[in-house]
Amino acid sequence: TAGNHTFNMTSDDGARLYIDGQLVINDWNDHASRTDTITKYLSAGTHNIKMEYYEAYGGAIVKLSWN
Repeated sequence: TAGNHTFNMTSDDGARLYIDGQLVINDWNDHASRTDTITKYLSAGTHNIKMEYYEAYGGAIVKLSWN
């Protein structure tokens, strides 16, 4: 469905989110668990979503959700 879609990415250490090849969240550094949120308009149809993640030390978490 076309419209605005909200993406929530939670990570403990670095993470990046790309939508259709465009970097939309760049949180590529060491940190405790936190959530980054963006809202992006998407046309109807199929879209490529890519997430990169690394763990430096301590606990590990990565989660992506959208609506």
